[in-house]
Amino acid sequence: KAAIADFEYAIDFLEHLIDSHASLTTLAICSTRNDFLAQITPAILTPRPQEISHSQESFVDDDPTPTSNPTPHRLLIPTLQLLARCRTIKLVYCPSIDTLRAYLSSYTGPVVGLRSTSLVSSPKPLLAILDLVLLHHATSEFSVQGLMRTFASAVEAANRNSMDLLLCECKDTHDPTNPSRGPRLWDADVPLLSGSVRLGSGGSSFAGRMVNVRR
Repeated sequence: KAAIADFEYAIDFLEHLIDSHASLTTLAICSTRNDFLAQITPAILTPRPQEISHSQESFVDDDPTPTSNPTPHRLLIPTLQLLARCRTIKLVYCPSIDTLRAYLSSYTGPVVGLRSTSLVSSPKPLLAILDLVLLHHATSEFSVQGLMRTFASAVEAANRNSMDLLLCECKDTHDPTNPSRGPRLWDADVPLLSGSVRLGSGGSSFAGRMVNVRR
């Protein structure tokens, strides 16, 4: 099956994949490694205030000295669950449309080992793609024709390897109001044909026609 995940930031999507029940996960990131780290590092390095129980609230009010220390992000705590789950997630960086399409066309999914001691089959492997639509934005491929070529490659790769497909568009951590990033791209209107296509006399009817990306 194919689905669209609704998360605001890349770190939220990454945590979702870690908590998912997929047996194995391949995460294709449509950016460079440095750009991806720039998106998740601020959230990871920002300490989270430790929760205080109701029974401690009265003591906190009477004592001006803080009784709670900021806790590190969960991804910085090497728990056994986190270490085990990270071994099942593979990251791939595809900073260009051609790189992503080439990767998907030749993609071979992970082989899930059979567990003879379990009567319940493991959940299907997952192919997740982060910011696929963003990769096409501001290029001549930001059209129905260009997007469908990449979507078709992603669906074919997932189907060929018997995997679920999950797509997600996330906001810019440094500029959350950026209109050119995030879930709002699914609601953008794009032309039918790519900008590099030359229309002949019979193709004039396609000129100027727009279609919603989500559709």
